[in-house]
Amino acid sequence: MNTAEAFWARVNRGEPLSCWLWKGAISAGYGTLQWKPSGLRIQKAHRVAWLLTYGEIPHGLSVCHHCDNPPCVNPQHLFLGTQRDNMQDARRKGRRPNVKGQANPNAQLTELEVGYIREGLSEGYCPAAMARAFGIPWHIVSKIDRRRTWRHVAWNPIRPVDFNLRWSRGAR
Repeated sequence: MNTAEAFWARVNRGEPLSCWLWKGAISAGYGTLQWKPSGLRIQKAHRVAWLLTYGEIPHGLSVCHHCDNPPCVNPQHLFLGTQRDNMQDARRKGRRPNVKGQANPNAQLTELEVGYIREGLSEGYCPAAMARAFGIPWHIVSKIDRRRTWRHVAWNPIRPVDFNLRWSRGAR
Protein backbone atom coordinates (compact mmCIF):
# COMPACT_ATOMS: atom_id res chain seq x y z
CA MET A 1 0.00 0.00 0.00
CA ASN A 2 1.51 3.29 -1.00
CA THR A 3 -1.17 5.99 -1.09
CA ALA A 4 -3.30 7.78 1.45
CA GLU A 5 -6.41 6.90 -0.57
CA ALA A 6 -5.62 3.18 -0.40
CA PHE A 7 -5.01 3.48 3.37
CA TRP A 8 -8.25 5.32 4.16
CA ALA A 9 -10.19 2.87 1.92
CA ARG A 10 -9.37 0.21 4.54
CA VAL A 11 -10.88 2.26 7.36
CA ASN A 12 -14.45 1.97 8.56
CA ARG A 13 -15.04 5.69 9.13
CA GLY A 14 -17.92 6.65 11.36
CA GLU A 15 -18.85 9.90 13.04
CA PRO A 16 -15.95 12.34 13.48
CA LEU A 17 -15.73 11.65 17.22
CA SER A 18 -16.26 7.88 17.06
CA CYS A 19 -13.57 5.24 16.60
CA TRP A 20 -12.60 4.58 12.99
CA LEU A 21 -11.73 0.91 12.86
CA TRP A 22 -9.05 -0.60 10.65
CA LYS A 23 -10.51 -3.23 8.29
CA GLY A 24 -7.18 -4.76 7.24
CA ALA A 25 -4.86 -7.17 9.04
CA ILE A 26 -4.79 -7.17 12.84
CA SER A 27 -1.84 -8.24 14.98
CA ALA A 28 -1.97 -8.21 18.80
CA GLY A 29 -5.14 -6.13 18.52
CA TYR A 30 -3.57 -3.38 16.38
CA GLY A 31 -4.17 -2.79 12.70
CA THR A 32 -1.10 -3.58 10.59
CA LEU A 33 -0.09 -3.06 6.99
CA GLN A 34 2.89 -2.96 4.66
CA TRP A 35 3.54 0.71 4.03
CA LYS A 36 5.56 1.36 0.88
CA PRO A 37 6.97 4.77 1.94
CA SER A 38 8.68 3.01 4.86
CA GLY A 39 10.32 0.47 2.55
CA LEU A 40 7.44 -2.04 2.73
CA ARG A 41 8.01 -2.53 6.43
CA ILE A 42 5.07 -3.74 8.48
CA GLN A 43 3.62 -0.69 10.23
CA LYS A 44 0.87 -0.26 12.76
CA ALA A 45 -2.15 1.36 11.12
CA HIS A 46 -2.59 4.03 13.80
CA ARG A 47 1.01 5.19 13.22
CA VAL A 48 0.35 5.49 9.47
CA ALA A 49 -2.86 7.42 10.23
CA TRP A 50 -0.77 9.85 12.29
CA LEU A 51 1.83 10.19 9.51
CA LEU A 52 -0.82 10.91 6.89
CA THR A 53 -2.63 13.45 9.07
CA TYR A 54 0.06 15.23 11.08
CA GLY A 55 3.41 14.29 9.52
CA GLU A 56 6.51 12.66 10.96
CA ILE A 57 6.62 11.01 14.37
CA PRO A 58 9.57 12.40 16.34
CA HIS A 59 12.20 9.85 17.38
CA GLY A 60 11.50 8.36 20.80
CA LEU A 61 7.77 9.08 20.77
CA SER A 62 4.89 6.65 20.42
CA VAL A 63 1.48 7.20 18.87
CA CYS A 64 -0.98 6.54 21.70
CA HIS A 65 -4.76 6.17 21.80
CA HIS A 66 -7.04 8.41 23.87
CA CYS A 67 -9.84 5.91 23.20
CA ASP A 68 -7.86 2.81 24.29
CA ASN A 69 -9.10 0.96 21.21
CA PRO A 70 -6.07 -0.58 19.41
CA PRO A 71 -7.66 -0.94 15.91
CA CYS A 72 -8.85 2.70 15.97
CA VAL A 73 -7.13 4.97 13.43
CA ASN A 74 -9.17 8.15 13.96
CA PRO A 75 -6.52 10.91 14.08
CA GLN A 76 -8.58 12.78 16.69
CA HIS A 77 -8.16 9.81 19.04
CA LEU A 78 -4.37 9.73 18.70
CA PHE A 79 -1.67 11.61 20.58
CA LEU A 80 2.11 11.54 20.79
CA GLY A 81 3.83 10.52 23.99
CA THR A 82 6.77 8.62 25.39
CA GLN A 83 6.41 4.99 26.40
CA ARG A 84 6.29 6.22 29.99
CA ASP A 85 3.44 8.63 29.12
CA ASN A 86 1.57 5.72 27.54
CA MET A 87 2.00 3.50 30.62
CA GLN A 88 0.95 6.32 32.97
CA ASP A 89 -2.12 6.96 30.80
CA ALA A 90 -3.00 3.25 30.98
CA ARG A 91 -2.60 3.22 34.80
CA ARG A 92 -4.72 6.38 35.16
CA LYS A 93 -7.49 4.69 33.18
CA GLY A 94 -7.23 1.48 35.20
CA ARG A 95 -6.05 -0.64 32.28
CA ARG A 96 -2.65 -1.35 33.78
CA PRO A 97 -2.73 -1.47 37.55
CA ASN A 98 0.53 -0.62 39.26
CA VAL A 99 1.06 -4.02 40.86
CA LYS A 100 4.02 -4.00 43.21
CA GLY A 101 5.86 -6.73 45.00
CA GLN A 102 4.43 -10.17 45.48
CA ALA A 103 1.06 -9.05 44.08
CA ASN A 104 2.79 -8.92 40.69
CA PRO A 105 2.21 -12.28 38.96
CA ASN A 106 5.83 -12.21 37.72
CA ALA A 107 7.34 -11.76 41.21
CA GLN A 108 9.99 -14.32 42.10
CA LEU A 109 10.13 -13.36 45.77
CA THR A 110 7.80 -12.51 48.62
CA GLU A 111 8.16 -9.34 50.66
CA LEU A 112 9.31 -11.45 53.60
CA GLU A 113 12.11 -12.97 51.47
CA VAL A 114 13.17 -9.49 50.32
CA GLY A 115 13.39 -8.51 53.99
CA TYR A 116 15.53 -11.56 54.71
CA ILE A 117 17.82 -10.66 51.81
CA ARG A 118 18.26 -7.11 53.12
CA GLU A 119 18.87 -8.37 56.64
CA GLY A 120 21.41 -10.92 55.42
CA LEU A 121 23.27 -8.32 53.40
CA SER A 122 23.38 -5.97 56.39
CA GLU A 123 24.90 -8.82 58.44
CA GLY A 124 27.61 -9.38 55.82
CA TYR A 125 26.32 -12.39 53.92
CA CYS A 126 27.68 -12.79 50.39
CA PRO A 127 25.20 -11.46 47.77
CA ALA A 128 26.03 -14.22 45.28
CA ALA A 129 25.41 -16.95 47.87
CA MET A 130 22.13 -15.31 48.88
CA ALA A 131 21.09 -15.21 45.23
CA ARG A 132 21.76 -18.95 44.98
CA ALA A 133 19.87 -19.64 48.20
CA PHE A 134 16.79 -17.77 46.94
CA GLY A 135 17.10 -19.04 43.36
CA ILE A 136 17.42 -15.60 41.77
CA PRO A 137 20.13 -13.91 39.68
CA TRP A 138 22.79 -12.05 41.68
CA HIS A 139 21.96 -8.74 39.98
CA ILE A 140 18.46 -8.89 41.53
CA VAL A 141 20.05 -9.13 44.99
CA SER A 142 22.14 -6.09 44.08
CA LYS A 143 19.03 -4.15 42.97
CA ILE A 144 17.25 -5.10 46.21
CA ASP A 145 20.26 -3.93 48.23
CA ARG A 146 20.45 -0.59 46.38
CA ARG A 147 16.62 -0.22 46.56
CA ARG A 148 16.32 -0.13 42.77
CA THR A 149 13.56 -2.69 43.15
CA TRP A 150 11.22 -3.62 46.03
CA ARG A 151 11.54 -0.04 47.35
CA HIS A 152 8.17 -0.26 49.05
CA VAL A 153 9.36 -3.00 51.42
CA ALA A 154 10.50 -1.66 54.79
CA TRP A 155 12.37 -4.26 56.79
CA ASN A 156 11.75 -4.06 60.52
CA PRO A 157 12.09 -7.61 61.83
CA ILE A 158 9.90 -8.45 64.80
CA ARG A 159 12.33 -11.13 65.92
CA PRO A 160 15.97 -11.78 65.05
CA VAL A 161 16.31 -13.68 61.80
CA ASP A 162 17.99 -17.07 61.95
CA PHE A 163 20.16 -17.46 58.87
CA ASN A 164 21.03 -21.12 59.17
CA LEU A 165 21.05 -21.64 55.41
CA ARG A 166 24.39 -22.50 53.83
CA TRP A 167 25.26 -18.96 52.85
CA SER A 168 28.88 -17.95 52.87
CA ARG A 169 29.82 -14.78 54.62
CA GLY A 170 31.88 -12.30 52.68
CA ALA A 171 32.52 -8.64 51.98
CA ARG A 172 29.77 -6.84 50.13
